[in-house]
Amino acid sequence: MKIAILAAGGSNYFPLFIDKPKCLYHKDGKIQLEKVIETVKQVVKEEDIIVVGGYKYKYIERFLTKYPKITFKINHNYDGPAIYTLRKAIENIEDDVVFLLADESISLKNVKRVAESVRDMSILCHNEYYYYSLGIFKLNKTQIQIINDDCYLDFEYIKKIYCFANDKQKYDGKFNINSGICMGYITIDFVRRIGNISKIENPIKYYTGTNIDFLHYNPSEEYIDDLDKFKDTDEYKNSLILRLYSDCVSDVIRKIIKEFNKLKNLAYK
Repeated sequence: MKIAILAAGGSNYFPLFIDKPKCLYHKDGKIQLEKVIETVKQVVKEEDIIVVGGYKYKYIERFLTKYPKITFKINHNYDGPAIYTLRKAIENIEDDVVFLLADESISLKNVKRVAESVRDMSILCHNEYYYYSLGIFKLNKTQIQIINDDCYLDFEYIKKIYCFANDKQKYDGKFNINSGICMGYITIDFVRRIGNISKIENPIKYYTGTNIDFLHYNPSEEYIDDLDKFKDTDEYKNSLILRLYSDCVSDVIRKIIKEFNKLKNLAYK
């Protein structure tokens, strides 16, 4: 079994121009990626860990020199469809693979629960939502090639997954094809296809197979730490200069860019 840590994307919540991959920022005194690696090293050997970088990948490459047995792969098309990161992870791999995000701190207990499943797919879910993945799932080697299905290169297909999962008539512009949210909806589609589920909101009712483990966790009992915003980092909290730059310069520029893109999209329509 391999464990793939996905760290290819950039972030809209980290400062422009001076940022590095968000998984290399500190939180509570520790580098986020290091926390994830040290957890999964208790499940598999270091040589069975894969890290997939993309955005400013050289920072990650330099960091991983302290873990020489980890395989580092680069998704140079990280601005393209999110599925490319998963494809890069399984390149030349014929084994069961656990996928998790570099910016989420899943507990050792839950990593083991997902990894130890013998079914075609296992997925850690919010206790009230069967399909809601916490950024970690496992595909059996017999199912791994679903990742290479070209349907996931088509944003129109992803929009249909979004509408299916949320019972909406049409896509409302909530995310882009290269986003982490997009990755989440692709995972939902894996669940739907592998489990032969006709209605995603209640797989227990509509589930026709026994080949998926829905592994629930209770958020009131176990907090899953997600390093999603720059203000959560030690760097932001400990540096007045970074706080001023982030709040007064970077955030303002991002808002201007966002409004410009809205106007451009309206003009295009």
